[in-house]
Amino acid sequence: MQTKPIAMLAVLTMLMAATLPVTAAEVKTEQVQTVTAVGVMEKYIRTADNFVILYDASGSMDRPYKDTGMKMIEAAERALKEKVALMPNLGWQAGLYLFTPWEPYYEMQPFDNDKFAAAVDRQPHTL
Repeated sequence: MQTKPIAMLAVLTMLMAATLPVTAAEVKTEQVQTVTAVGVMEKYIRTADNFVILYDASGSMDRPYKDTGMKMIEAAERALKEKVALMPNLGWQAGLYLFTPWEPYYEMQPFDNDKFAAAVDRQPHTL
């Protein structure tokens, strides 16, 4: 009879299982919410110590600038204001001069966005 070996194997398996130590474990789960903040850091490296802007307010700047509806002087002033507003303070010495005729509006000194922007506002619109 072949049922005896199978029955004996079943009994041996149960005896072995009864004699082995039993370990119980409790598993706890938690819901974890992870928030990741992503930011972009821009790093600027100063590659010059000084900069000087020579502003042209001569009569030739009173001409239309392309098809923008602005005069050349208005386009130049607008571009200068936009660039100054974006410039980080990296410890430059800066100057802003009208060269027709020569006149300082921001003599060479440490760059300060607000003071430099105010000097740009004082520039003549045309001579």
